[in-house]
Formats: sequence, C-alpha cells, structure tokens
Amino acid sequence: MALPKFFEMHRHLLEVLSDGKPHQFRECAELVAQKMNIGEEERKITISSGERSYVNRCGWSRTYMKKAGLITSPKTGILQITPLGQKALKEAPAIITDKYLLKYDSFKEFLHGSKLNGKNKALVATPENSTPEEILETTTNKLKENLKKDLLDMILTKDPYFFEKLVLKLLKIMGYGTDDFDAYVTQKSSDGGIDGVVFEDKLGFDKICYQAKRYSSDNVVGIDAVNSFGGALNSFGAKKGLFITTSSFTTKAIDSAKSKILFL
Repeated sequence: MALPKFFEMHRHLLEVLSDGKPHQFRECAELVAQKMNIGEEERKITISSGERSYVNRCGWSRTYMKKAGLITSPKTGILQITPLGQKALKEAPAIITDKYLLKYDSFKEFLHGSKLNGKNKALVATPENSTPEEILETTTNKLKENLKKDLLDMILTKDPYFFEKLVLKLLKIMGYGTDDFDAYVTQKSSDGGIDGVVFEDKLGFDKICYQAKRYSSDNVVGIDAVNSFGGALNSFGAKKGLFITTSSFTTKAIDSAKSKILFL
C-alpha cells in the first residue's frame, strides 16, 4: 500500500478534531494514520531528514488547514478545529483539494500571496500528489544527479592524466598530503601501474598508492586490473591501495580487492 497523498488527509484531520477539543499534533497524526489504514511498513518510510513520511504529510495537511482557517493552534503542537472547520466538515467533498480551499481568502493569500516571489510560489503551489518538502527534496536530488552526470561527462572529455591529477586534488582536500612532497602523481612513462601516491605521515613511512581509471560506463574494471594493481603496490613498498574509476567494478574484482588491502 502506498502512502496517501497529503491532501487526502485533510478531511480525516478535521474529523479527528471534530469534537472541538484541543489535541496534540502527534496524537492527530496517529489517529489519521489509523483512519486511513496506513500499515506498519508504510509508517516506517522516512524522508531525508529522518522524519516519518506520514507524519510529515499530516504536518503539511495541518499547515493547509490552518492557512484556510479550518483549524487553529492555541499552543505549540496543539490543534483545535474552528467553527469554519466544523462547517467545512458538513459541506466539503470527501477529498478536500486546493481547488476547494481556494474559497477561503486566507488560503488564497497563502497560495498566491503578493509577498511570495516566483520561487516560493512554485514551492507552495505544488502538485497535489506530494508535499512542498517532498517536491523540494526530489528537485534537489535531480539537481545532484544532473550535476554528477555533467561532471562525469566533462571528465570523460579530458585525457586520462587529467583524471589522475583530479583524484590527487580530491585526496589532498580530504586531508591526505598537504604539499608536493606529501602527495604526487607518478610519471606517465614509468608509473608501473601506480598513478599517484599520498602519504599518511610527514616522514613518508605510511603511504597509499592509487590508480585512477577514466573509463566510460560500459568499460567495467575487472579482476585482472585489480590484481595487477595489487601487485604493483609491492614495487612501491605500499601496504594500502586505492583504485578509483569513473565506471564500476565487476563482482570478482570487488571480491579480489577485499582479500587485499585495496579500497575501490
């Protein structure tokens, strides 16, 4: 069973408050979940902040009902139905949508108020299948995915040596090696399968060698490449190795790395 859309909770929330008494929001969210037959598995679903999705959706239902003047909060975390809300219970359709709520001036101002700029309007006036917070989260994830794709596409247009230097910069930002002595990229002609070296201590006793493969997604790194890299570590006197690729690794390559001191 999929979680109900947040606007589908509007009437149920009003019904929970229909006795006219003040109720805690958490109590309301649980009662709404019971009325809507939201199962235990659905109740475990969370948003990125860790909050339960059904509680978050009920929270947005609360916001919409308050903006329409159908409920009020006499105290923080406390909800109570208003006379207008009691009237809506008798007149409103089974599913209360934005279209119905727009009959209330306070909700109309909330949704299309002049104080909102274009970006905020897009956040508040949302499709009715998601809360504004869920749409923001989805949009953020899409932007991150697009950014990752753009960065990968850019890297793949460069030569392999560019990626080796890029990995070195990343490792230095992560705190490995602070200057040219503490981290360096090997010479192309004589790297012996090692693309770069970073040191974990100032004296250079403990070092990590890495190999950076700038591959397209259809060029998967196999076990032979991983085993070859493992052997190259010995010639550099390294006990640890880091294998980085823009592609992915086969299952056998991953299993082989686990048997060595290699990180993929």
